[in-house]
Amino acid sequence: MKTSSVVLALLFLGACGGPVATSSNVEPANAAGKWLGTWNGGGGNHGSVSLFIEQTGAEIKGSIVAPGFAANSGEIIGVVHGNELTYTRSGSSSTSRLTVNGNDMTGYSATGTRLQLHREQP
Repeated sequence: MKTSSVVLALLFLGACGGPVATSSNVEPANAAGKWLGTWNGGGGNHGSVSLFIEQTGAEIKGSIVAPGFAANSGEIIGVVHGNELTYTRSGSSSTSRLTVNGNDMTGYSATGTRLQLHREQP
């Protein structure tokens, strides 16, 4: 019975604007810096990739360079929400999604290419 009371109290507080955590309160991960790694498009297609990110709060801008794979190269803008970084490349309306885990970042470009990156230390 105690569990039911606690759940009802939390629901009531949330409905009344009480102190319930929301996803908008999540601090953005630090994604700034120079990231080096690889891309793998499957079918034997793979290569190196560099990502250069400047970050102000949750907003990011920078560039991605994938020699020999122009579809994934260019200027980028995006946001970091928690540990998820999303960006669009100039000339594209598709969104790429990466997960920041300290000095490692993995995910997929808008073209479905797997990206694995590591932040270069100054």
